[in-house]
Amino acid sequence: QSIDLGETLKLVIALSRRLAAMRGVNMKLEFPMEPVIITTHLFFLEILIWLCLQFAMDAAGKDETISLILEKAENGAKIRFAGLEDLVGVPIDGFPSEREKALLSALKADFVAELRAAEFIICLPEDIGR
Repeated sequence: QSIDLGETLKLVIALSRRLAAMRGVNMKLEFPMEPVIITTHLFFLEILIWLCLQFAMDAAGKDETISLILEKAENGAKIRFAGLEDLVGVPIDGFPSEREKALLSALKADFVAELRAAEFIICLPEDIGR
C-alpha cells in the first residue's frame, strides 16, 4: 500500500499525545515540504512507530521534547527519533526487542542507534516489494 509517511506520523503522534502528556513528554514532528511516499505494510509500520515512541518517551526524560524528523532518503525514507537526552542511561540492549525486530524484518527496515546524537533512526525502503 502506498502511503504518505508524514500523514502516518501525524496520526500516530495524535494517538499517542495522551500517553505522552501523562509522562510529561512533548512531541514535535518535522517533515519536508514534499510528501514522502513509500509502499509498505501500513499497520505494521504504525505499530512499529508506536513502540518506538514508547521507548523514546522512556529515553526522553520528564519535561523533554521528542522530535520525530522525517527525511527522504536515496532509496526510501528515514524517521529520526531525536532529543533523547537520557538515551545513554536507558538500557538500549533490550531495544529493539524481538517484537520490534520482527516488525523491522516484515517492513524490510533497519534500526540505527546514534547514542552520541541522542537519537535512533528507522530506515524504510521506498517499496517493500522490491
